Amino acid sequence: MVNYFFAAVELGGTKCKAGVGDGVRIIDEITIPTRSPEETVKILLNFINESKKNLGRIRGLGIASFGPINLNFPSPDFGCIQNSPKERWVGFNLQQAFTILDCPIAIDTDVNSACLSETYFGAGRDSKNVAYVTIGTGIGVGIALDGVVFRGKTHPEIGHISVNQDVYCDPFGGVCPYHGNCLEGLASGPAIFARWGKSLTDLPTEHSGHVLQAGYLAQLVKMLTLSFSPDKIILGGGVMMTPGLIDLVRVKTLEALNGYIAGLLTLEEMLSLIKAPELGDRSGLLGAMLKIKNMTLGEFA
Repeated sequence: MVNYFFAAVELGGTKCKAGVGDGVRIIDEITIPTRSPEETVKILLNFINESKKNLGRIRGLGIASFGPINLNFPSPDFGCIQNSPKERWVGFNLQQAFTILDCPIAIDTDVNSACLSETYFGAGRDSKNVAYVTIGTGIGVGIALDGVVFRGKTHPEIGHISVNQDVYCDPFGGVCPYHGNCLEGLASGPAIFARWGKSLTDLPTEHSGHVLQAGYLAQLVKMLTLSFSPDKIILGGGVMMTPGLIDLVRVKTLEALNGYIAGLLTLEEMLSLIKAPELGDRSGLLGAMLKIKNMTLGEFA
């Protein structure tokens, strides 16, 4: 029996998780459907409080949340969900909701948290600069520079960049309620389903949707490569579970860069740049736990 434990919560568009552990390993966890904020938080808090019976006192809580979220600490709205398509959650204050645990709390986005864990323990280990992308209900990007997750005035929202759309081949208007045909509006899981009534995995391998999706993601990879020059770009999320999609993205990225970047001139070199995640669906939860452990113990953040 340990004297204390760290807890982590991951809030997603379709499911939420809570886990407990020592800061680098998850000992126990639960997964529930995303409901109203009040109902969801109540269930997650109950799980964490029950863990005290076996693990002792809670040392800190890390929260990995879908965005956008206010991460500007001096702001009175710190920890509040902002203009999210998940309307019931807009304005909900995560910091206040979990203060009942009476412990230090660290909040970041789900994709930043996943980026942190993949950088230290997963496909980005031994790399200085890593970009982590999740393509699922939404599209999010986290950037780790010299092992530290990048954050400016707020967190990046790279999933909402504009992309080149050939409206003859793809006349789809997009599903993003704010930008229509931004990257997330065209290439997220809901965008794929809205076009064809199926997930990409369920479409036949010869369906044009596979090449179309790879082309949109290649535009993202090109932008990340030219903007941040990362050692690794990790592509995760439910959409990337589609067989063969990551290989198509490598091919399309090679075409998009068109020989401009030395060291990224062949498919073999693309294999070393564009990677699949190694931590599975635990990356966000593990990253949140790692962040609060390091913040509490004064290590890297």
